[in-house]
Amino acid sequence: MDKYIIKKFLKSAKRKLLLYVSYPHLWIALIITALFIIALLVSVYLNNIGEAFWSSICANIFAGLITGLIICLVSGIKQGCTSNLKSQKAYLEELKSKLSEYIQFYSELLHKNFTKYDDTTELFDFIYDVGSRANWVNSFIMQSTFNELLPFDGYEYCKKKLSYDAESLAEEFETLHDKLYNVDIECPTKKEIIEYFSTVDHELKKLNGAVCSAIKELDVKLETLGRTIL
Repeated sequence: MDKYIIKKFLKSAKRKLLLYVSYPHLWIALIITALFIIALLVSVYLNNIGEAFWSSICANIFAGLITGLIICLVSGIKQGCTSNLKSQKAYLEELKSKLSEYIQFYSELLHKNFTKYDDTTELFDFIYDVGSRANWVNSFIMQSTFNELLPFDGYEYCKKKLSYDAESLAEEFETLHDKLYNVDIECPTKKEIIEYFSTVDHELKKLNGAVCSAIKELDVKLETLGRTIL
């Protein structure tokens, strides 16, 4: 598994590098860098041989090029930061949508009027659907590690920023899946079914709160960044 992840990472890194190299503005930046280095070297050389006037002109060209490059660099960093924040927000909003769907289904389960599983296909399907939507949230986070469209690792982001470790909770979701899959055989009570969800439900609702807070924080950052002069 580790070798597969490393191979996947190297392949993704190579693809991104080739993509970046294809951008014309990066080539222009490299050309400007080469020109200001040449201007600096020529200025130093002319100054050493006593051509103060031409050395001064080359020095001014060097100063202009490096100033322009710095401005482009600052602008590029700002744009990159804005793009990254927007990507985080889009990712969190998609995650929030999946969490909201689970919470809605779980709420319906709590309000369903039954004391014991009644061996009907309709009730079994609904209970299983609630568990599936819970599992979809965790699977979405784990699979986001391999999403090449994201400029960050979604799994690591949730682990570090939202205190949610999808990998460590995978066993809990698998246990929940197994229990719900056998509902039609064991015929548990409603109280027991709710108990099956206890750990997973607690973690997902805690994650939902963290996601909502993170989205609000990103909105503030984007609004502030949009008002900055540089």
